[in-house]
Amino acid sequence: MGMRTLFMMALAITALVFGSISPASAGEKKIDLALCAPTQVFTIDIDNPYILYSPVGRQWRLVGEEDDEIIIVRITVLDETETLYPGTFNVLTRVVEELEAVDENEDGFIQNDEVIEQSFNYYAQRTADDTLCYFGEEVWEPAEEEVFALFDNGDEPVPGEVVDGLERNEEGEWRADEGMASSPGVFFPASDDALPGTKFQQENGPPDALDEMKIVGSGSVLLEDVTIDGVAMEDVTFEDVRRGREFNPVDGDKGYKTFARGVGIILDEDFQIKETGVLP
Repeated sequence: MGMRTLFMMALAITALVFGSISPASAGEKKIDLALCAPTQVFTIDIDNPYILYSPVGRQWRLVGEEDDEIIIVRITVLDETETLYPGTFNVLTRVVEELEAVDENEDGFIQNDEVIEQSFNYYAQRTADDTLCYFGEEVWEPAEEEVFALFDNGDEPVPGEVVDGLERNEEGEWRADEGMASSPGVFFPASDDALPGTKFQQENGPPDALDEMKIVGSGSVLLEDVTIDGVAMEDVTFEDVRRGREFNPVDGDKGYKTFARGVGIILDEDFQIKETGVLP
């Protein structure tokens, strides 16, 4: 069965099962950005059950379709750190790589010339609870008229290494410790606060990095063809999920992501998780 067929089946199931997700209640709660101020105490052992950016080597692979192309999104927790506010607060953050590629030959592998964006994101978790704070990102994109070298035999770009042929896109980046108006964002609230109606500002790097999210539902989701920790399953039900609506106030764009307790992200708009676990 082809990748496109599997994807359309997954969409049909997702649409059906999302009926089991309860909508947000009338009451709303907005998380204060002060929870992630650099004066707080943080850890890079990120164990918020809906995000799970630990241990080092944990990876998610999501597959979807965009503009009639198969897209692979690979998210990896790296054995790398970044220190923000050096010389003052010295906030140590965990680096998480996100790699997005077009699967041109639909073989399920990422090759150099298929990568369309690579970003290195900086996160830390409050020790007072499991609020996940977001401190910025470094972005790399294909250089124009660049000649790419293919990896052989399905070998993929090594997590943490900048892909050959990419160049920095500083206009797409932000750091919480750069700019008078910038500060860390609340990437995901503490698990006790991750309830429908909860709103939070994930990025605070004006003028362009101002993404927001609101949890709009909770419940369970059934997905097909998912491999978790090396175990392939024809279908799996994620019993405790949170669905968040993303909003970009700069351009008005909206999107949805779904997070499962004990697993992390399982859906990103039309992208479904295909594999997750800790790399050898």
